Amino acid sequence: MTAAQVVGDPILLARAVGNLADNAARHAARRVTFAVAGRGEVAAVTVADDGPGIPPDQPGTGVRALHVPGRGSKGGGGTGLGLAIARDAVVRHGGTLTVDGGHQPGARFVITLPVRPQDGGAEPLS
Repeated sequence: MTAAQVVGDPILLARAVGNLADNAARHAARRVTFAVAGRGEVAAVTVADDGPGIPPDQPGTGVRALHVPGRGSKGGGGTGLGLAIARDAVVRHGGTLTVDGGHQPGARFVITLPVRPQDGGAEPLS
């Protein structure tokens, strides 16, 4: 894994990561972790918490609009809209937002985005 740079709208990308961070903070028992790495042609941003996790049979784990009733939210229940907004922002940048179903305890979300071309010819999204 190496450093990577992506081209895109900094407000949308910050919102995507921020929404995942807010979600993790609401559901964490004690810890939220972040990882950023380059993997070939993609950059990966991982946000994980050590909370109650997401049941494997939970509908919506494709992160369209994920809401897990009773997941143990400290800040009141959410609607899952923040995750849907994060997913849409990532998709607009040619990436994906997935839930790592094997992460225990807690939940782990992984954003993957295409890395910036080496020639620098790509223009940021508008």
